[in-house]
Amino acid sequence: MRPTLFSIHDVPLLGDLYFHAYTVMMAIAFVACTLLAVRENYKLEKPFPITPIAGIWIALAGRVGAHAWWILQYRNQYEPLWGKEIYLYESFFIWQPGLVYYGGLAGGLAAAIAYMKFKRVPLLPIGDVCMPYLMLGIAITRVGCFLNGCCWGRVTHMPWGIVFPRGSYAFKAHVADHLIDASAPASLPVHPTQIYNAAGLLLLFFLMRHAYKKPHPVRSILFLYPLLYGALRFSTEALRGDSPRPYLGMTLSQVVSLGLIAFAALAYLYLYLFRWRTSKGDG
Repeated sequence: MRPTLFSIHDVPLLGDLYFHAYTVMMAIAFVACTLLAVRENYKLEKPFPITPIAGIWIALAGRVGAHAWWILQYRNQYEPLWGKEIYLYESFFIWQPGLVYYGGLAGGLAAAIAYMKFKRVPLLPIGDVCMPYLMLGIAITRVGCFLNGCCWGRVTHMPWGIVFPRGSYAFKAHVADHLIDASAPASLPVHPTQIYNAAGLLLLFFLMRHAYKKPHPVRSILFLYPLLYGALRFSTEALRGDSPRPYLGMTLSQVVSLGLIAFAALAYLYLYLFRWRTSKGDG
């Protein structure tokens, strides 16, 4: 765990600068994956008119959406810790902590659709190009989660369980749940769910890239994302220790994941019945 990767002190006019692990990894993910997706687009016989500017708008909207979802999902759980009421307009305060990926996905997707409409880019074909890099971007960001100590797992006795130091989110949660004493040196061993997610997402990235390089119908790669990510997130979410489970024993993210899987299954069924069976590709 290393919430702050490094710092620079006594910078003229700025004072001390702290580079937080999660923010740094998120920035790396957006920059690298935006550039990779744009480069992949330019390899097409007829590239779409998109530029890295799209990544900036998607990043900003994703950050707003992620914080808005965090406020809605965790407000009652964390409000006593913050000691003040949290209002939804604070989602635009993008410098504040507290992010949930599905909110970021919703915000980023809205910005992407608006940008593509403005550029008159067909949404579904460009999705085939970009979606594998979304998987890679989330994988990089999950490393930031691990370094930050958020998104921790349930208590485990497995040999690969990890402990977080005193003062970490997991430590405070275990103290609040009376699992350990406040004088304990570290949290109980927990599932490294951040690493599970990062490793799984990296595997899915390579799988989607392999599928993209093979002959495939248009849109088939796009809908792999909700299918594969939904399945991975539903599985790893079952091991999370930081989320309430009010929906038949499931977290909100698990419910959303099931929705993504169902959406992808219906999309593939529609494409098979009404597109791919009657044409040789385009969809």
